[in-house]
Amino acid sequence: MIKLQLFDYNKSKETDLLVTSFVNNNIKIMLEVLIALLDETEETETFMEFFLPSAYVRRESKEARLLFDELLELINSSIMRPFIKPKYEYLLYSVLEWWEDLCDNEKDLLQYELDILSLDKIKSEQEYLDETGDNIILEAVTNFEYYYTFCFYDHYFFHEAVESLVTTYLDDRPFFELFFSDVDLDDYLIIMPNDLRELYIEEKDKITKESKSIVMHKQISENQIINEISFCLASLEQRIVEIENRDENEISNDIYNGLLRLFTVAFELQCSREMPIGRAIKKLGETDIYIYQNTSNKRKDWCIIENKILEKFEDQYQQLIGYLNNNFEFGVTISINKNKSIEEAVNFIEKKLVSLKKSQEEFQIVEIKKHSIPPYIIKSRHNLPGSFKRTMMIYHFVLNLHDPERKKIAQKARK
Repeated sequence: MIKLQLFDYNKSKETDLLVTSFVNNNIKIMLEVLIALLDETEETETFMEFFLPSAYVRRESKEARLLFDELLELINSSIMRPFIKPKYEYLLYSVLEWWEDLCDNEKDLLQYELDILSLDKIKSEQEYLDETGDNIILEAVTNFEYYYTFCFYDHYFFHEAVESLVTTYLDDRPFFELFFSDVDLDDYLIIMPNDLRELYIEEKDKITKESKSIVMHKQISENQIINEISFCLASLEQRIVEIENRDENEISNDIYNGLLRLFTVAFELQCSREMPIGRAIKKLGETDIYIYQNTSNKRKDWCIIENKILEKFEDQYQQLIGYLNNNFEFGVTISINKNKSIEEAVNFIEKKLVSLKKSQEEFQIVEIKKHSIPPYIIKSRHNLPGSFKRTMMIYHFVLNLHDPERKKIAQKARK
């Protein structure tokens, strides 16, 4: 199922899910009719060009045909998708337009019918009523025209929007990365006009080659890795509206994917997960990241990164030190903050570390201090077990997803 831009699904009620299911079932009917027609026609490619860019259909006809089945599978699934990729949004929007043209009678547009019990629940939901007593949610989902809006997070997949985004990227990449950091243009490749698609791919290849050339002459340092982690988290914080309601594992996936991209391109470092390592009983879990270097002339373990929500900091910390050993250069905790100001979150971590310094004997904390650049990082220095000479640093980051002012600005920018 796809989410509707009508509800906060972190606080969803039974009626919200009933409404969501109703909309998805209507879309399912449209897709089933379309796919049946698609399978019957002998002019498959010509028919698909009504729904997908012609150049893409001609270039990748088999892949294009699969998109229809994949979209139906996605809609038909009982698992709610956090978002859908632009290629599916593009196809879904085209399906809605086609369906509207196909149906002569307005009553035929929405063919799925709610049972009486579900309909009564939706009608009586107080939160769906406006000041005049009208049920605005029920009115929206039973009006086909509204499907063009609440089924989509944004309309960046429109041809004009894609052309504008790609042109901006090609003309001024720093500007694009600053204001559209949440947009991955690779997701829009099938929608791009051929000329812009070729220019975009050439530009990306050029950037990749330049980055690899720089890597060959660059020595990796602990401080550089810390700066890259900080940059990754800052990029995620710019997408606060998009990711603040995701759960711990989903956000950890975002962190992992961001670091994987940065480290692979900038330093040829590897990021892995679920690696059996250290003194911990269990394997590295889904919220842990193992950073290491593995090139033709060097093999080096750099760090373990542990991600958890801020309130679980002590569990996160204990788990991290269970993994670390003499082979690593340093450790990292990333605390996901959703409820405190950044200063309160940093102070929360500092107090926890002070308490641990007093009580912990193994991997003993010998120093706690705040990092100056980048800011809002706390460093704790530790004596390594079995070594009287060597110490190890752990860097404690905060991924700050509690920023009401930035959220308001981002929401306005999307309107």
